[in-house]
Amino acid sequence: MILLEVHNRIIEELLTLQIEAFLRKEKLVELKTDVIEYGDLLVRPLEGYNVTLSLDFNTQLPKGDSNDAWLPLVRKIAMLKRNCFVIVFEKHFEYQTKQESTNGNHKRAVIHYRDDETMYIDASSDRVIVIFPTIFKDVDDNIIGRVFMEEFKERRRQFQQAPQVIVSYRTPPEELKDMNEARIDDNIGYLTFVLFPRHTKEVARDNTINLIHTLRNYLHYHIKCCKAYLHAHMRYKTNEFLKRLQLARPEIKKNIRRGPSIIGDPPAGAE
Repeated sequence: MILLEVHNRIIEELLTLQIEAFLRKEKLVELKTDVIEYGDLLVRPLEGYNVTLSLDFNTQLPKGDSNDAWLPLVRKIAMLKRNCFVIVFEKHFEYQTKQESTNGNHKRAVIHYRDDETMYIDASSDRVIVIFPTIFKDVDDNIIGRVFMEEFKERRRQFQQAPQVIVSYRTPPEELKDMNEARIDDNIGYLTFVLFPRHTKEVARDNTINLIHTLRNYLHYHIKCCKAYLHAHMRYKTNEFLKRLQLARPEIKKNIRRGPSIIGDPPAGAE
């Protein structure tokens, strides 16, 4: 048996907002999530977690000897976190598709998906805006991260079908000027993606969600890889310099004093 636990802040906040809206006697927004598709795999969450999946190999593993029999289940379990993100993205994609945002019946989504980082999603009649603030806790991360973030913007010029990318540092973009909780700091960067109807339509929607919900991890993973490469290269160069210095050391000639001959030569000064 395998237990998978997830402490998912998205589920926690969505349910909190729904309950608060209910207590205020406001109209509730229907939420649909693929989490319910896990069916019998869902068990009572362990302490400190929101979702717990339990897979019993004896009773719940699909029948069949080939990989095709059980690989779909493995993929579905692996997509648990992604399926939690789907709720928010699909709701705003529908707002944009139906152009419901002009009626003012929706609010900007604020997702605290990490303790110190928040994602913002907003929809209008012709676009969906997704804003990722990311915090660089190290000076080196800040420098390398800015290089990667600028590369997102530069590479977009070569792919006209890609979402528009807007990069801002220290201060939040214009879309968040009214958000008091938007942080201002020297070690924070904001990455804004503008998704157009070609990215939010039915046939492209799943791929868009798959790519964009992993952006933060993708960025920080490559920052760490870049630092590891630089450190390895520096160690290699240092070893090369030490080898060259070792070769450049002058050899110290040792003066060996010759002792008395074995065949009986008299020592120096003897008659």
